[in-house]
Amino acid sequence: MFSVFSSALGYIFGIGRIFEYDVSEEQTIGILGSSGLYSAALAVGILPLLLSTTTRRLWRWVLFSSSLVVYIFILLNVRRTAIFIPVVGLLTYAWFTPNKSKIFSGIIVAIAVLLLASPLYFDKLMSRYNVRADAGRFDEDFYKTENRYIENINVFTEVFSFDDPVKSFFGEKIYASGRFDDKKSRMNHSDPANLMAGTGIVGFLLYIIVYIGFFKFPRFFKHKVSSLMQIYKTTYYSLLFMSLFVSLNGSLMLVSLRSILFLYLGAMLSLMCQESQNNESV
Repeated sequence: MFSVFSSALGYIFGIGRIFEYDVSEEQTIGILGSSGLYSAALAVGILPLLLSTTTRRLWRWVLFSSSLVVYIFILLNVRRTAIFIPVVGLLTYAWFTPNKSKIFSGIIVAIAVLLLASPLYFDKLMSRYNVRADAGRFDEDFYKTENRYIENINVFTEVFSFDDPVKSFFGEKIYASGRFDDKKSRMNHSDPANLMAGTGIVGFLLYIIVYIGFFKFPRFFKHKVSSLMQIYKTTYYSLLFMSLFVSLNGSLMLVSLRSILFLYLGAMLSLMCQESQNNESV
């Protein structure tokens, strides 16, 4: 709701941060700028949990409508990672939930509403798309010219060359990821490149082990699965897959996103533990 309000102030009333697409086009976008998009996208990605645990029909419609409005604001920023975060979350939820037809029906309704409302934002969306398209962001094999792709290739090539075994195994210095291109004062952005450059193979493997542990946590709850337990588990996995997806683009040092993400994960684990205890007492 706050994202809707803040973004509306930016888009409609010209209040908030300025985001520049090119010299001729600047638009106020409220809080939804750059990494701020990810937190809002994350909230849209767990919409099935919010709808499933909200009892009043009116509030469910408010949540559904607000999420669509937020997603329109995300679309208008034409940030590919932010656009696909909710897609990854919802598809993961649909994969793990037994109520697949209900989720896919909701997705179809959401797409239909977005299409029906498109006259309100289509022109602005296309102008933003054209700016990004002219920069080659949607060309075939576009990833080969992306800085995040290039940095991963460079870092992994250097690390696995073992020219400096100590650096390959333990990195140069944690979070000191260096520059992937001497001509640009730009740090490595993606989490794999950041970790591999800063902590080496050992640090990167520790990061992977942490995520493996996250995926194993729900297995501790092996009692009879209630409908609520299934919702919590499915949301938990959706959050993990959204986290892994955004990690490819770089989110390790985004304090706001990581705080919200782990807050959600902790909440799901707590709710699963509580539901498991309730099932044991029955």
